[in-house]
Amino acid sequence: MLLGSAQLPWNQSTAQAGLEALESYAKNAMPAELNMRLAGSSHSASVEGVYYGDKEGLEVALEPLLNKTGGSISGAKVGGWMDGIEHYANAEVDVTYPYEMHETFYSKSLTLKGLNGTSASNFVDYWYGTARNVTRIWWFQIDIHGGKNSAVSKADPTLTSYAHRDKLFLIQLYDRSFGTYPQLGFEFLDGWVSNTTADMDLSDWGMYINYADARMDRATAQKAYWGVNLPRLQEIKAQVDPTELFYYPISIEPALVEGFA
Repeated sequence: MLLGSAQLPWNQSTAQAGLEALESYAKNAMPAELNMRLAGSSHSASVEGVYYGDKEGLEVALEPLLNKTGGSISGAKVGGWMDGIEHYANAEVDVTYPYEMHETFYSKSLTLKGLNGTSASNFVDYWYGTARNVTRIWWFQIDIHGGKNSAVSKADPTLTSYAHRDKLFLIQLYDRSFGTYPQLGFEFLDGWVSNTTADMDLSDWGMYINYADARMDRATAQKAYWGVNLPRLQEIKAQVDPTELFYYPISIEPALVEGFA
């Protein structure tokens, strides 16, 4: 397999069109052999991922996207599965004791059916406006996990607890601080999420529990993370943990059992 990346020469005036081109590509043209995401920060934008094939195949696969976004492949190297883990870990992959890596950060997530029009404009304005004024180390990743060739979206949505198989993008937003995280810092990512989803129907977006945000209230978190699967999960919770021994602030609340309150 190939570990590859392509730089995107975006700015505030071109990024919305770039996001909309990425959406079209992800929905209609991205091959099953490609696992890819958009990475963005205060100073750059790129697509990166893994392609199960050779370099010529990667170039053919990315050509429709790069032609519309102005990007160019900046690196591609052959590797195995473990090479991919090490390449994208950005940390030691051996986490046996003693493991001493620690970070102070705040993170949020979004799952979206798409990112176009007003929502894309809001996302870009926040990226190149508000976010550029934040001096901490922050970044986002827009993972492509939907589209016509996606195994994720082809699976039955009731197969597992994961409720976002109808979504095209999985976005992770991450803000790192050295020392104590500033109290006013939470507004930064909260604002990015609220600005992006302001013009969306509730059914068009959700959140991913692996980037859990314990600052949300329980009712909001349950709906955002588990969506249409929440009632079933609440029934299971009532069966196996009715007293909430395994409780945390945004954990699934057991369904009310008839005759009890």
